Amino acid sequence: MTATTTVVINLPASEPVTLFKPEGDPGGIDQLATIVLEAAGRYDEYSDESAQFHRTQGWLGDSGEKYVKRAKRVALKAGRMRNTLKRTGRAVLACADRLRGHQRTYEEHVDRKRHLDRRLEALTAEIAAATNITIDQGKALQERADDLAVKYKSLVEDDRALARVARSNERLLAETLESANERDEVTDSSGGRPETALRAMQKPGSPMSGEATPEQVRAWWKELSNEERRAVIASYSHKIASTEGIPAEARERADRVRDEEVIIRLKEKAADGTITGEEADRLTKLQREADLEARERQGDKGDKDRD
Repeated sequence: MTATTTVVINLPASEPVTLFKPEGDPGGIDQLATIVLEAAGRYDEYSDESAQFHRTQGWLGDSGEKYVKRAKRVALKAGRMRNTLKRTGRAVLACADRLRGHQRTYEEHVDRKRHLDRRLEALTAEIAAATNITIDQGKALQERADDLAVKYKSLVEDDRALARVARSNERLLAETLESANERDEVTDSSGGRPETALRAMQKPGSPMSGEATPEQVRAWWKELSNEERRAVIASYSHKIASTEGIPAEARERADRVRDEEVIIRLKEKAADGTITGEEADRLTKLQREADLEARERQGDKGDKDRD
């Protein structure tokens, strides 16, 4: 009688059972940002015009002085509202950009899971069809199963990370909009900036003071949480883009947010015929760069799909 050896192969489960899918429409969020930034442009013009009221000649006396004071107050408030709307618009644009990235990551996760599931199905079928498996063959099959288990675990961790950053992005968008939904907030110098960004910029080493060295800024950035980094890029894009000590990738993201705002503002001026020749040239250049970047991102996605 010949003794038989039972070979047991432990197969991993296909997980996560359901991948996290970031919800939302980046295009719709972009439209909201466009509306906000166009409104900022109108307040910009109104502020400039109000600032000229006090230059009116020939109006003297008490009523003239009161008019001048009122005109200056109007110009100041309009300017603050413009700044708040600009900051809000930039933050909304940044949130839309991040949502696009999160949705691309979700698509990559779907492709990864599909690929792993195909491998698991093939391995399962191979084991089911095998007869008289030797110990060495069993070890080889188990190694393949273990490799799949490691990759499934990595996908689970990446899926959880995506859920965290996507929900953080949603909180930041809500926090930004809530920071500018009251009259006093809109006319405040910090209007349109979420608390997360304000607190981060008050920490030691922040570039806000203008006195921090690149080394201090680098240390400050390193200590920020990912949520704080996203908040300051969205709310202080001009400052982040131009500050030494901040990683190049973060500065590039801040540049993109700033450029998108400028494109929207210049498009509005082109539409109403107030754009200058220099501004038109800048709009063409920025639009060309934005289109090129969009094509590159689409090309990267196509390469991954082919893989």
